[in-house]
Amino acid sequence: MGAGTAQVVLDNRGGRFDRDLHPEIRPNRPARFLARVDTGISPWRMGRTGLGSGPLSGALGGGSITFPIFTGRTEGGPMAFSQTKADSTVTWSLVDDSKRLNRDRSTTGFGSGDELTGSRIDKVLDAATPTWQAGRAIDPGVRHVGNSTGTAGRYDYLLQVAESEGGAFFLGADGSAVFRDVAWSPTPDPIAYGDAPSERRYLSISIDDDDKEIFNAITVSAPGQIDVESVDVDSMGEFGRIDLSISTILSNGLDMQDLAEFVLSGYAEPRRRIGQLGLGARGTDWASVLGSELLDRIVVRHRPPYGPMLEQELAIQGITGTVDSAFNWRVDWDLSTPLADVRLNLLSENASSMETDISAWSAFGTFLQFSQGGGYIGQFSLFGICDINFGAGEFHLVPASWPAVIPGGSYEASAYFWIEQRNSLVQMFIQWHDVNGNVIGTSNGPQLSDPVDDVWTRITVGPAVAPPGAVAAEVFFYFSLTQVAPFLVISFDAVSFKQRS
Repeated sequence: MGAGTAQVVLDNRGGRFDRDLHPEIRPNRPARFLARVDTGISPWRMGRTGLGSGPLSGALGGGSITFPIFTGRTEGGPMAFSQTKADSTVTWSLVDDSKRLNRDRSTTGFGSGDELTGSRIDKVLDAATPTWQAGRAIDPGVRHVGNSTGTAGRYDYLLQVAESEGGAFFLGADGSAVFRDVAWSPTPDPIAYGDAPSERRYLSISIDDDDKEIFNAITVSAPGQIDVESVDVDSMGEFGRIDLSISTILSNGLDMQDLAEFVLSGYAEPRRRIGQLGLGARGTDWASVLGSELLDRIVVRHRPPYGPMLEQELAIQGITGTVDSAFNWRVDWDLSTPLADVRLNLLSENASSMETDISAWSAFGTFLQFSQGGGYIGQFSLFGICDINFGAGEFHLVPASWPAVIPGGSYEASAYFWIEQRNSLVQMFIQWHDVNGNVIGTSNGPQLSDPVDDVWTRITVGPAVAPPGAVAAEVFFYFSLTQVAPFLVISFDAVSFKQRS
């Protein structure tokens, strides 16, 4: 997503837009373009512009519907005169408030510690000068970003937060700040565009079928973190290794691994892509077109004369509107196949990071505490101690926190642990439960013997297939002393349970 821009040619006869006559005409003046669809005339009209006789979504019995199509600020531009000086025009360029945000290089309000991406975006907007007054629609986010110095312009920084999330940040047609996290799902159902009687009509279509969007080796980096790589061996065997590096400000390796696998899932194989749709033919449903915003979903059905129909659900990733005259309107949408992150954590935020309490967990054979000494993500973690009398312990998700599963589905669990005593064993398990809560199967992760102490270490189990009859999964950890020692101190954090397929 880039900055929103506009250009308008104005009739300057009589000096209406000459700054010498009107000092109030100066750069940085707020400006908004509105489109009015008249619902009381057939064929439908926009101002004096005939729009054809297609169906009008949301039409009223009369009057009009008004849509914002651009909100921003004037930058200025050239003034032109004809040779006889009878005609004069002013051409203005405009840009949305991304430019205003990016010129703010102050270092306050960039957040501190591990924060969800949505919270960080809110703080950056709150601390802008002047304070952000336009509307906002900010999703909470599912990934965490670390400390920032605030040396970047605020808009560039917000884009970096969005890229770290795997989502998008942009300024909408009404000027509001919009952040869509990786879990966002649009409503209502997508409108279908095609040439069948029940579908909205389009003017032109562009289909991309190439290797420009094949990447099978994804490397994610972040300040203070070890690079994380995710690869697709089968794709490499066919296309060779094709690298993509993603620079983020994520705060932990778990989120980095998630992002790498999320991107790899969408780009390891070639995709035939409907890249652009042109709208403006007679019968265009202008209320639907002008009421659409970035990231809205549509369905496009292309029926070539020589073969099967190509149907794709797509996200609007760019909007270009062109008005050459009062009788020539056109809108072009840049489109992208949305990635579906099937690897979202099925555990609650608190069960995963323990930032509020440890009510999602229980302990057997050990002391269970709410650690405030720092976690892998945030400030808190599960904290347990095994002394010489016990020698072993377990942490279990309580039944109210068990995630739902589908029989035959593939799942993976992971976590990070920190240990003081190296002479130990650590292992992770998934227990599968039926509708009555009975255990009907167990999946074991690898045993980690004598793990490195005083370092956060990742532990996993799976991918594992949920057995027939499974409706819920219980995640638990086992840890024990392998040699005689006074005690074993261990912490767990960043627990995840995700569906692979």
